[in-house]
Amino acid sequence: MLTLWLALLAPLDANNPTPVSRRPEEWVRLLGDDSFLTRQEAHDQLARLSMDAFGALTTGLAGSDPEVTRRCRQLLDQLKVRDLEKQLEQFKLGKSDLPGYKRYAKVVPSPAWGRDFFAEMWKTNPQFLADIEENPERAGAQVVGQIQNIQQVLYGNMRARGGQPGQPSVSEVASLLFAAQHPRAMVDIVNLSQLNNFLQHPVIRAAILEEKEGGPGAMRLLLVAHIRAHLNDQTAQVQSLHLCMNLNLKEGKEVGMVILKNPKTNQHTKGLACAVIAKMGTVADAPVLTAVLDDAAHINQFQVGPRGQDKGITEVRDVALSMLVSLTGQSHKDYGFAFAQQGAQFQHFNTYNMGFISEKLRREALLKWKAYAASRPELQPATPLKETPADEKKDPALDD
Repeated sequence: MLTLWLALLAPLDANNPTPVSRRPEEWVRLLGDDSFLTRQEAHDQLARLSMDAFGALTTGLAGSDPEVTRRCRQLLDQLKVRDLEKQLEQFKLGKSDLPGYKRYAKVVPSPAWGRDFFAEMWKTNPQFLADIEENPERAGAQVVGQIQNIQQVLYGNMRARGGQPGQPSVSEVASLLFAAQHPRAMVDIVNLSQLNNFLQHPVIRAAILEEKEGGPGAMRLLLVAHIRAHLNDQTAQVQSLHLCMNLNLKEGKEVGMVILKNPKTNQHTKGLACAVIAKMGTVADAPVLTAVLDDAAHINQFQVGPRGQDKGITEVRDVALSMLVSLTGQSHKDYGFAFAQQGAQFQHFNTYNMGFISEKLRREALLKWKAYAASRPELQPATPLKETPADEKKDPALDD
């Protein structure tokens, strides 16, 4: 950590003369003088010395005089802040660099606003970001600790705020998103879930949806990179899809396609991926969903009717078909979907009830789609669908 701070806090003005003749070590010693005026003069002179006093102040921290220790710590904190501000100004002008920026620039291009946003992240939490880059093996633990700090800001002392949560800092949450993407930051799914909860806060949500020069801003780019970095975990896949849907992220379509094409993705997540693709996409994306119409993997059972007397099953292909019907402006009721037959409205996120109460109705719906799409080449998948045998029965109990 000390190495990074020494590099970051190197004097930027070589022409800054020392206005006193005493050595820094002497001024540090005078911080413990019996005279208040002498102590204050020593404090002021050390402040003027800036980085020239860094070594003496650091040594003073280990002294036995509590007054000297207190003032050395105070001066070092002021010194770090002041010189960091100078360094950040130089960085924003493109005249210097900051640890982690090369990794950041791969996610956020480097126009002026991109550099400014990274500088703000550093200004808000320099020690955290410095530790992530210098000690990546501890990155996971650092991220967890920072998540706990933000939780305290949001939920600590809520009684004094009338039961209302606190307001998170955009740059603090952005720093977390960036740090959690470090290749060596092993963050468990529980803490990733908490991080995703922060993103639902109105302040953070507004920052995510903000655009720069007609495109996504730094916060959204960091979020999308964060989502991509954790797509191999099945629980993270579900959380990411819900996040894309709740935030109406147009990038969610690409995320859904990646998840849908992954052979290891389970059937529940595939259904949700179909929903996100349809919500964020257009008819031009129909071939991706059409290619799933031969996936008969079971998602769940459901009940419909006034007393729940009708039972049905939802399969992956049912969800894909429901989304295709929506994208093409057709009627779910005409296709025999149970939820539509009962008068319920189509909702992208409610994938579990997008099934049929009999295998016969499912086959009829699939044949209806094939007839509809036959004369529309733009709806055809890249590879032909498997034919469904007329006598195929997934569940005899559901067949008429």
